[in-house]
Amino acid sequence: MKSSGYSPKSINLKLTAIRSFLKYCGEEDFELKALYTEACLIKKLKEEKHPIQYLQPKATAAILAASDTKTSKHRRNRMMLILLYDTGARVQELAELDISSLHLDASNPFITLVGKGQKSRNVPLMNKTVTHLQNYLKEFHPKNKECPLFYSLLDGKTHRLSTDSISLVLKTAADTARETCSEVPDNVHCHLIRKTKAMDLYRNGVPLPFIMQFLGHESMSTTSGFYAFATLEMMGDAMKKASPDSTVAEKLWKKSDVHHALYTLD
Repeated sequence: MKSSGYSPKSINLKLTAIRSFLKYCGEEDFELKALYTEACLIKKLKEEKHPIQYLQPKATAAILAASDTKTSKHRRNRMMLILLYDTGARVQELAELDISSLHLDASNPFITLVGKGQKSRNVPLMNKTVTHLQNYLKEFHPKNKECPLFYSLLDGKTHRLSTDSISLVLKTAADTARETCSEVPDNVHCHLIRKTKAMDLYRNGVPLPFIMQFLGHESMSTTSGFYAFATLEMMGDAMKKASPDSTVAEKLWKKSDVHHALYTLD
C-alpha cells in the first residue's frame, strides 16, 4: 500500500479492518487466528497531523448571502445553506429532513437530525434561523403536509434533493462569493461548513462535550482530537490580551512556515 501511494491514515484504516476481520474469522479457524496474531504485530504508521480547515467569518457570511433571492429556487438554496451552517448537519442529514423534523413551536425551537446508524439528535435553532424557516414553510409548504423539507419539482411531483444537488448549490454559492470575498477558499464543501460551525462554537467558548453532542460524535476523543490543533489562534488571542503593550509588528507564530511547524509538533 505504501508503494501504491496510500496515505498513512488510509493504510492504518485498512490495517484496522483486516485485524477486525481476522479476529472474527479466528474464532472458528485456528490458522486464521494465527494470522490475526501476526497482523497485530504490524505497527501502525505515524500519521502527519494537520490543522483543522474552517472558514473565516467573512467567508461564511459571503457564502450564505451569495444566493440571489429573486427566484424561489434561489430562496430555497439560501435556506438550505443557512440551515446547513446553523445546525452543523452532515449533508446526508440535511437531505433527509422532513417537515416533521422541525419543532419551531417549542419553547426552545429545535430540529431533529438523523445521523450515522440512524441515531437521532436534537439541535437548537437560532431565532433568525427560525424566522427564515417560517417564511420558507409559508412559500414551499403552505399546506403543511409531511414531505421532504428540501425538494425539487419534476412532472408536478416533489422529489427529495440528493446530496450531490446540495453540494452543487454550495459550490455555486462559494464561486459567487469568491468574486467579492478573497477569503473564500477554492475548495468549499458541505463538511467544511460543518467544521466551520463547530469551530465557531469552540472559539466562542462552548465546551467540547456540548460540541460533541451537537455534532453527533459518539466518542469524546473524536471531537477533542479533531480540534486539538485549532487552539493556536485562540492561544494567540489570549496572549495578545495578556500583553496589550506589545509593539511587535507581526507575531512569529503567524508566519506560514512557523505555523506549519507548530501544527506538526507531537
